Amino acid sequence: TRTEYYRLLDLSSRIPEGPILFIKYALRGFVDTLREQIDMVKAQQLLVHWQNHIHQVIRGSTASIERRRHLAIDLSLHHQTNISDVPTLTTRLAREYATKTAKTVRRDLNYLEEKKLITIRGHLVEPNRDVMLAFLPLVCPVPVSGRDSQRP
Repeated sequence: TRTEYYRLLDLSSRIPEGPILFIKYALRGFVDTLREQIDMVKAQQLLVHWQNHIHQVIRGSTASIERRRHLAIDLSLHHQTNISDVPTLTTRLAREYATKTAKTVRRDLNYLEEKKLITIRGHLVEPNRDVMLAFLPLVCPVPVSGRDSQRP
């Protein structure tokens, strides 16, 4: 928006409504940045809640439980993952599955699916974040125009 910035900066000194136009432009940019920050905070909060949910669902401290918990958390960092990529998805998973067979990977995935933490569709696996949506507040859409904000 550099071009628009300089255009409005120039107008602010040449026409009477110029400063108002420049201030509106600056405020739009400020609001857009705030919205981006809010979206980033919401995404981080959802990730933390999701990880807490995983810890609530998968309890215990055996090696297989820890591995499955790590698998659920690491899968949640990706939208979809090919099942064949699961053992090497992250360094942590590569280390944990290095001495395991494909059967162990499948068993762990089936366990996570039974716990409703993931969804398996064909050769793809994805986190089942839909369980978290039930805990999110309903959001009222912001009216786009003045007409939409009027009461009937």
